[in-house]
Amino acid sequence: MQTINPLIERAYGVLDGEPIDRALVDKLAGIDGEDILDLVSLSNKVRIKFASESHICTILNAKSGQCREDCRFCAQSGHNRAEIEVYPLLKREEIVRKAEAAHATGVRSFGIVTSGTGFQERNDAFDEIIEAIDLIYERSPDMNVCASLRVLSDETARALAEHRIVHYNINIQTAPSRYGELISTSHDLEERVQTIKLLKEHGIKVCCGGILGVGESVSDRIDMAYVLKDLAVDVIPLNVLVPIAGTPLED
Repeated sequence: MQTINPLIERAYGVLDGEPIDRALVDKLAGIDGEDILDLVSLSNKVRIKFASESHICTILNAKSGQCREDCRFCAQSGHNRAEIEVYPLLKREEIVRKAEAAHATGVRSFGIVTSGTGFQERNDAFDEIIEAIDLIYERSPDMNVCASLRVLSDETARALAEHRIVHYNINIQTAPSRYGELISTSHDLEERVQTIKLLKEHGIKVCCGGILGVGESVSDRIDMAYVLKDLAVDVIPLNVLVPIAGTPLED
């Protein structure tokens, strides 16, 4: 009778809330053959126990293209040659109409997403978004409004909290040590980390994860996971790269 791999058996302590040390994780990452099925089984048990709920959300690309950052995967970077629709920030009434259409289909989580570097100070565009958020809640009180606007300051993070943003998405994408190599050289990952900390301070739940398939190693993925753990983010989205023609990662 085949027994479970001792490494996987040791990892079962995670179901009781025991921390799993990095050395064991590195060994688990090297498991192959039939033992992988046992590892998948444990992963599923972890998912069921700690993240059993799911929800449907809709996001709106409220501003598209012409971003000055050079993210290698992104069609909206002004450095890349991807053929996309480019437009400025939508007016608040248009944003609200999109939210109402999502609400009519049963969706109760609506995300406002914009291209660009973020809002480190309040301006007309930021206030337009704030007014749209207020109108969405006025017309659809049971909607959860979320946002992904890139980097924030204490002032803008506080304003989003005051206007009841539920989740804020800002990904770290990969292992911090390889961010400049694999993702972008035009900005520092630390500004994203600081934004995450500000959001947490103001009581906004943080949705933060990364992309698989940008050239990272398994060890890089583990590094990213431990950073997300240390940041105590609330939701971890893991995206698989979709290569887009006109970006450095198109092939």
